[in-house]
Amino acid sequence: MTTNFHQPNHLNLNHFSSEFRYLIEDTQHRFQVPIPIVISAMMTTLAVAMQEILSVKMPNSVIKPISLAIATIAESGDRKTSVHQEFMKPIYTMDQQAEIDFGKELEFFDAESNLYKIKERVLRDDLIKAIRNDADNQLVISSKLQTHLNQKPHRPVLKSRCHSNTTIAALLKNMAECPRSKIFISSEAGGNVNNWKKEDIANLIQLIDGETIKVDRVTSGSFRISGKKLTCSLSLQPRIYEEIISQKGAILMDSGLLPRMLISSSCSLQGYRSQIGSFHSSYMGAFHERIEELLQYSNDLIQNHTEITMQFDEHAARAWLQYAQYLEQSIAVDGYYRDVKYWATRMPDNVAKLAALIEFYQYGKRNKSVQYITLPSLQMAFAMGQFWLDEAKKLFGDGSAPQKQLALANQLLEYLRRNYNPNNIWYTRKQLYSNGPRDLRNSATAQAAIDVLISQGFLGVHPQYPQMYGLTRNFFDAFNLIRPYGF
Repeated sequence: MTTNFHQPNHLNLNHFSSEFRYLIEDTQHRFQVPIPIVISAMMTTLAVAMQEILSVKMPNSVIKPISLAIATIAESGDRKTSVHQEFMKPIYTMDQQAEIDFGKELEFFDAESNLYKIKERVLRDDLIKAIRNDADNQLVISSKLQTHLNQKPHRPVLKSRCHSNTTIAALLKNMAECPRSKIFISSEAGGNVNNWKKEDIANLIQLIDGETIKVDRVTSGSFRISGKKLTCSLSLQPRIYEEIISQKGAILMDSGLLPRMLISSSCSLQGYRSQIGSFHSSYMGAFHERIEELLQYSNDLIQNHTEITMQFDEHAARAWLQYAQYLEQSIAVDGYYRDVKYWATRMPDNVAKLAALIEFYQYGKRNKSVQYITLPSLQMAFAMGQFWLDEAKKLFGDGSAPQKQLALANQLLEYLRRNYNPNNIWYTRKQLYSNGPRDLRNSATAQAAIDVLISQGFLGVHPQYPQMYGLTRNFFDAFNLIRPYGF
């Protein structure tokens, strides 16, 4: 029997268990937000709670960590941060306690460090005196000094899980020092992403995939990160997202980071939300209790150096293989997902991760024999995976607005290259849509293409005449053109 996996571009909750469906619907009602924002926050929390101890073995025998990379595009004021904080409350509470413990450890370290320095100074002075006096106890003092130096106190490390709005360099250093796996959270990710270098993106991918990485730096020294997991959660406003895609889209795509991301864009509910007043839900309370239980269970397993690898039972394995085959066929030349094939090829892995998280959340430790992903959990993962895949098609497919803008910008760039005249490097918008590519024959489309080329550094705005746009040094260098005098 062939399953029709493709569904309309909305999140279908019919396949969700009552435990999850009531939680999702209740949170959506409580915060008055689109359901994808709720799903993203919920699955991020599950990944953070379980990623240190849980992996998934897929029917093709490949083993993956269950860490996720999730990106949510929503308007400012859509309450995505509030929903995220509500789901993550138990984890934030543990991080707050970790900060308190760190403060106490730091005070103790400072006292120990001061005492260590005093003892070191005394022993060095004693050794100098013994050498000067040719005393018999030189070797004894030297041995005491060496023993003391080997007992230098180590500065404590903050054992928190969450890193918000930080640099990739700082994240890497902390992950090397701290025994905890992490979540990288950015509530307004635009500034972070735009500052990422190619090296940062490569390191981020390796951490999400659970790989060992070695960092060599002159300033901070060399270090190694092994056995650590990273979940990534980014929030973007639509305008910021478009800027990132125009400036960093190529490297984010080519590196493989963007296709790894479960990314969604929600229609804003602002202006249509009802004022329902205070609301306290038993469903969220039960979720928090379960997350606390899983966090404690995770700590216990870590202390015993134990990890769990979830596998598929017979029925779930058959369904997953069928799904993977369906997506493989869908990226053929005439397939439905041919224009987002990089997302489609990675979706079976992401679905396996989602299914493992769902299964273990519902039954892990409650039934200690749970090691298998069942069909109901996989059906929930299918629904989420298909939604995120359709979102990728909406955002990055052939018919997506960013792709159209980039295509128009490329046409304009090619026109400027072909018609380059060193004696005339300035253009008005009207000149460009009147004389330029046929697809830019109106003011709005021309301006959209111009804005993309400005963001990419190929055009600049005249310092005195804001309606004039000029070629830049980047333009000349990109096409190996002779720059006009003065450039």
